[in-house]
Amino acid sequence: MCSDHLSSVRLSGAPCSASRVWIPELVDCIASFMPRNDVACNLKLVNRAAAAQLQRYATIHLSQPVPPAIFAAHWSAPDACRNLTLTKRRLLVCLTAASGVVENLAVASQAAGCRLSVEFLLSAAAAGRIECCRWLLAPGRFQPEFKDCLEAICAAARFGSLACCRWLAEHCRAFKPLPPDWRAVLEAAAASGDKAICQWCLDRSGGEAWSDAALRAALRRGHVALAEWLAALHDPQWSLSGSACLAAAAKGCDAATFRRLCEQSGSVRSMPRFHLNDILQAAVTSPTPDWRAKADLLLSLCPPGEAPGAVIVVGLTDPGTMLERLTWLQDHGFPLRGTTGVQCLAAAVEANSTEAVEWLLDAGVWPDDGGDGGGEAEGLSRGGRSFGSGPAAAGHRGRVGAFADAAEAEAVWTRAVRTAARKGHLDVLRVLAKAGCPMNVWQMTDAAAVGGWLHVVEFLVETYGTPAVGGLRSELFEAGASSGSLGLMTWLRERGCPVTPSLEVAGMVEERAWLGTTASGSEAALELLALKWRCPVPESGEPYACAVRNGDVRTLGVLRRRGVPYGRCGKGLIAAAAAARLPVSALQLLLEDGCEPESWQRAADAAARCWAPGPDRERLEAWVAAERQPARQQQREQERAQEEAQRHAIGTHAARTKGGTGGAVAAKAAHGAGSAAALGQGDLQAGPGAGPLRWMPHLWLRILALACLLAFGFG
Repeated sequence: MCSDHLSSVRLSGAPCSASRVWIPELVDCIASFMPRNDVACNLKLVNRAAAAQLQRYATIHLSQPVPPAIFAAHWSAPDACRNLTLTKRRLLVCLTAASGVVENLAVASQAAGCRLSVEFLLSAAAAGRIECCRWLLAPGRFQPEFKDCLEAICAAARFGSLACCRWLAEHCRAFKPLPPDWRAVLEAAAASGDKAICQWCLDRSGGEAWSDAALRAALRRGHVALAEWLAALHDPQWSLSGSACLAAAAKGCDAATFRRLCEQSGSVRSMPRFHLNDILQAAVTSPTPDWRAKADLLLSLCPPGEAPGAVIVVGLTDPGTMLERLTWLQDHGFPLRGTTGVQCLAAAVEANSTEAVEWLLDAGVWPDDGGDGGGEAEGLSRGGRSFGSGPAAAGHRGRVGAFADAAEAEAVWTRAVRTAARKGHLDVLRVLAKAGCPMNVWQMTDAAAVGGWLHVVEFLVETYGTPAVGGLRSELFEAGASSGSLGLMTWLRERGCPVTPSLEVAGMVEERAWLGTTASGSEAALELLALKWRCPVPESGEPYACAVRNGDVRTLGVLRRRGVPYGRCGKGLIAAAAAARLPVSALQLLLEDGCEPESWQRAADAAARCWAPGPDRERLEAWVAAERQPARQQQREQERAQEEAQRHAIGTHAARTKGGTGGAVAAKAAHGAGSAAALGQGDLQAGPGAGPLRWMPHLWLRILALACLLAFGFG
């Protein structure tokens, strides 16, 4: 079509112009060959017509490469992460690590302002991004433990990146002279279906990595040839026809392969019933499209009266297929009453399968039926549909599910509805509420608030009433604050939900609200709490301890800017930060801000206990050893005395000239101007050669003193 258009331009004698070539068909053709992020960041910017035509490319996927200039332009802004919780900031770094762009990873880690952790390394390894792994493991950044290295190798093996596996293994050996658990690596490699990585594992381990778990991992993913190759390496006579291997094959292999393995076994008819139940469970919950054929085949091989017992439809990769699995179980006479039915209903609720929940409720499955049993062949469910009337149910005795009594069934049901509320599954909760299912609405409301799901909290309050959810209490606000959801916090506050309880006990009530908001890591939520609602600031300093435990350096700076005092926790923050493996630059800033440790020995012990041997630990230990010297402690005391004297002088002079109002403001500003900025985004090194942002207290104090003198006169 493009060539026809160009030919028509030539024949018409129209003047040739490059813009005439830029036709919609050509734009679509070019976009189809470009990465989606490049289309969104570059091709759409050619002109207005291209932007209008390529509107479907509106989303930039952070897990894919993004042009560094565009990435930095957005995430280097000071307020780029202001509305993001700590969980989302960590997700930002994880997705960027998976993209493989080292420049963007440096910017993302700087913007996130959180401690580099193993989840970032796993994201890079799971995508085979060696350069990002190298950046994360460079001195001064993430110092992994041995188990972290092993998890990273397994992640790379599951992805199928032999090069990344090799690099990580060499790094592990240099980092700590312990051999990896090659069995775990081989199992991960077998799940990926990569024969080369499996061979590499076997070679590196001298054959000790072999285990039947690797065979099952390969079969669960449908890699039959690889499983047979691994079995032959161990023993040419090894058979894949054991019950565990057949269950794995029923889960991941096609029906033809499963039939072949069953025929090779020849022992299916003589297997114990609990083995048959495991195999049928795997077949019915298999993600393959021919799961029915596998389940029918297994039933045909079972002798009369020896069919498997109850089957729980749980763990489906596609919850939308749950209803057809339940229908198959009904048609073949499997019982769905008692604990079995409750467990299936709970699984449908957790999976957010509205159709399956409606079907089970219509069939008479009820949450409080856990004590009914489920193994009797006779009997009807509440809805009149017959369950347990076929030959499979006739042989069902005893093994009704994972739960033995009604109390355990009630526990699994309560956990399911609480999980649905925490995940925001409103549609399935509507179905349960309409049917009148028994639910602990109080717990569900708190769970929805922890998840930050405003629409679920609204539904529960409107449906069951305020008293049923325990009232609009301070604990509910605390749960919502821990999610960092501004919408939920505002909704609760507008409806009279108190930030603090009516009875205050030694200031602990405000502290709970501040702790929940601090744990969320949302700067916007903290500002809402402090500036708009004027929630009293806790004096204990516990929010700082919470941020340190979470490795949230960015929130440390936010708390300092909001004027939260260090309180009694200040003396233990250095040791806590060392135990949390925060960067040395963050410890330096805490010390400069007056958090003198009560015991330097605790900080030294934390470094020895929580940091792996290496240059980062040596740097921390050297810093602790230098700062704990009596001369350095005396010097810091003198500097603090001078700063306090200067603040007192500023306040006294301002009070004398302006009646005290300006002096109070000036003294407060002098107390916290410098360190708040220092504990912001500059604490994590953005890349090679980047140093920590230093605090300059004396300069700030002199500038503020001069400003006060100019503002209020010289007396």
